[in-house]
Amino acid sequence: MTVRKKIFYSLCLAFFSILFLFNIAKAEDPYGFNETARKTPLFTMSISRMPPESIAQYIVQLVLFFISIIFFALVLYSGFMWMIARGDSAKVTAAKQILETAVIGLIVVAASYAIATFIFNRLTTEPNPATPTTETE
Repeated sequence: MTVRKKIFYSLCLAFFSILFLFNIAKAEDPYGFNETARKTPLFTMSISRMPPESIAQYIVQLVLFFISIIFFALVLYSGFMWMIARGDSAKVTAAKQILETAVIGLIVVAASYAIATFIFNRLTTEPNPATPTTETE
């Protein structure tokens, strides 16, 4: 079985399992799902009562956090590769390339975080109404 088929089957399995779980969540609660859901951290965070833009902001921040962890791990990995290269120019070049790519990725993630934060702050804050000017006679 090729790698593409494995990826395709994995994605199909994930998609159908999500559909199945969504149908269970829509049920009339014969098994006590609502009581269990009230005990989860998402319910205590009251994410279900948050406006959609706040939920989107939370998801974007969470994804960017995990991506930054990946890039940090890449920086550590490339530094470790560079240290154990022992003067082998091919290994040093590979480590430098991984380090450069990780730093560029980290800059992109930081910039996307700044842009997302700016956009979500604009979406969630109400604009200040212009103060009416009254002319005195």
